[in-house]
Amino acid sequence: MLDINNPGNIRANGIPWQGLGGSTGGFCIFDTMQHGLHAMAKILVNYVARDGVRTWRDAIYRWAPPGDDNPTEAYLTNVCNWASLTPDTLVNDDNLPDGIMAMCRQENGVFVLPFSRDDVVLAVQSALAPS
Repeated sequence: MLDINNPGNIRANGIPWQGLGGSTGGFCIFDTMQHGLHAMAKILVNYVARDGVRTWRDAIYRWAPPGDDNPTEAYLTNVCNWASLTPDTLVNDDNLPDGIMAMCRQENGVFVLPFSRDDVVLAVQSALAPS
């Protein structure tokens, strides 16, 4: 969903994300890629801070649960391989950018993304900043 600046395929669910411009097919449309990356980072940061998610296995099983007809185990394997993580690696500020990059590759079926790791680092930093 790179064409709607939603590299994480975030579903529209009423959250008034910064830069949200609407929705299509049940997915958010963001006005910039940076806003889409920020929302994705914010969700993952909140998984850890509020929902008890600790490892990348926890994060992927929460993001793409098998009950939603996702290939969750393959998703986890791909993200871990691409980001040089293990499923039991703790999600933290240092590995969040690489994990997000890998998740975006998985979500969009492309290896070359239209944004850089530096863009993702900025999104993670803004997601970690106090609101």
